[in-house]
Amino acid sequence: MNTEKKVSTPKGAEVKATKKQNAKEVREAIANIDSKKALIDTNFVAKSGYIPNATVTLLTTDKAYLLPQQAQCFIQTLASIDGHTATVDELCGGDVAGESLVYKHSNFKTVQTAVRVFNHYRERLVKEGFITVS
Repeated sequence: MNTEKKVSTPKGAEVKATKKQNAKEVREAIANIDSKKALIDTNFVAKSGYIPNATVTLLTTDKAYLLPQQAQCFIQTLASIDGHTATVDELCGGDVAGESLVYKHSNFKTVQTAVRVFNHYRERLVKEGFITVS
């Protein structure tokens, strides 16, 4: 039988302890929580994955058939345009559905925006050598 007991700490935080836990273990858990708070940067800002003027260049279509269908649409689009290069904004249409190369040059159909889908697959496409983004 495991009964729970609330233990008050000097800082007013409540920690549930079972009979199997002793006060020392509870104090260690609280100390760990306090030490982790010191590692939190309250000024942290997430970097944006969308850089509209970044240039996307197709490097290869070899084995692109192994990619998910939505990722293949970006490869197909870059393969079908002159120079095999476009900006992210041209490729994805700046979040305006239907106003991008990927809609015009492939069978790209999704509920999500092209920008969101591209950002999802971008790292994989670069890592596997299909595209460069600069």
